[in-house]
Amino acid sequence: MHLTRDILAPVEARYGAPREIDYGKVEIMPGEYVMVRMSIDKKRAHDVTLFIPREDGVVVIRKQNYPRDLYRLPSGAVHPGEDFVEGLRREAREETGLDVEPIRYLLRARVRFTHGSRWEDWTSHVLLARATGGTLQPQDTREIAEARVASPQEFQTTLRRRLMEIGGGFTFRARVQDELVPLFSQSSEAE
Repeated sequence: MHLTRDILAPVEARYGAPREIDYGKVEIMPGEYVMVRMSIDKKRAHDVTLFIPREDGVVVIRKQNYPRDLYRLPSGAVHPGEDFVEGLRREAREETGLDVEPIRYLLRARVRFTHGSRWEDWTSHVLLARATGGTLQPQDTREIAEARVASPQEFQTTLRRRLMEIGGGFTFRARVQDELVPLFSQSSEAE
């Protein structure tokens, strides 16, 4: 499902217009290209990424197929026919075990994933969300190995460095996360 203007207009009306960034081309690894291509074949060229702050940091996840030290923000797809916000909530529950309420539509990040001469356009829709209940423990354990809180320091250094070391599409994830670092100072100022 493509997230069309008709789908995104009510999201923007309720949660604000996001900042838009085009990251250009990012060369991805063969396995990543296969996964992106499978998503495209299912008419999905997007993900919804969640920035869920906690008093001591931000929620991150590790997928089952990731190395033990590779974490990133939770994200997933809105399914065809599914309401955007309901899809966001479903993904949050599956990946983190938390019930969330979106607060602000932060970023629409576009990228062209390339692999050799092949390419696919992708968009990450990044939203700030507040946990309203649940327990920090993934429900979809086939996909997600762990959900935990990363401190602002860890998020900006160790986790970012590891994403960059792995390379491929993870460099895009690291660059998106870089855009969210100012949220840590905003949340501490609000306390």
